Amino acid sequence: MMSFFSIISLLILVLSCSSVVISDGESFQKLPVPENRSGPEAFAFDSTGKGFYTGVSGGKILKYTPEMGYVDFAQITESSEVFIAVGVKDASGKLFKYDPATKAVTVLMEGLSGAAGCAVSSDGSFVLVSEFIKSNIKRYWIKGPKAGSIDDIFSSSVSNPDNIRRIGSTGNFWVASVINKVVVPTDPSAVKIDSNGKVLQTIFLKNEFGNTLLSEANEVDGKLYIGTLTGPFAGVMKL
Repeated sequence: MMSFFSIISLLILVLSCSSVVISDGESFQKLPVPENRSGPEAFAFDSTGKGFYTGVSGGKILKYTPEMGYVDFAQITESSEVFIAVGVKDASGKLFKYDPATKAVTVLMEGLSGAAGCAVSSDGSFVLVSEFIKSNIKRYWIKGPKAGSIDDIFSSSVSNPDNIRRIGSTGNFWVASVINKVVVPTDPSAVKIDSNGKVLQTIFLKNEFGNTLLSEANEVDGKLYIGTLTGPFAGVMKL
């Protein structure tokens, strides 16, 4: 999960009766993280297709390849802001745009409650931003007749959304979701939505992960890579 106090971006439903619901899958693989660490929370894939990078507890970034498993890649400062932000219902999150040519930083959105993740549409016309605490997804229009405006057509589509990942050039997105209870998040699931907020597919993951804070669902080459903030393994599900 990204910092609840800001999201840096280069520039994220009520289930319909036509939605596809998949129960716990048969083709599921666990990739336990080493050294009793937890939280393979998000994935960035090697451009060569040979593995992925993920952050775990203790501020470590690990690289995973099928040949070598997990190996240390980098060390960063560990953040403990996430649970504090949820507890106080923080609403200080922002969405930034960074221009690498001019190095200018522009604030596009403010007042986000639990800003957990963002994803730009395949045509670059908008960016979706999840609000975990508010249980909401906002859409900020980057270009076109609505440029600069914000809408909430994704409100209540996905319960307590975390990271949002675009699915290639399909125009669809995977959203990590839980039901945020006072004691512990429950009923983790991966929810696929289209560019208009319609739920296309829901994969329930309680059998695989238990009641935990699901942080990401990322589809690559016919497999769904699933991360959690506090779990001891990354999950890989064949679609």
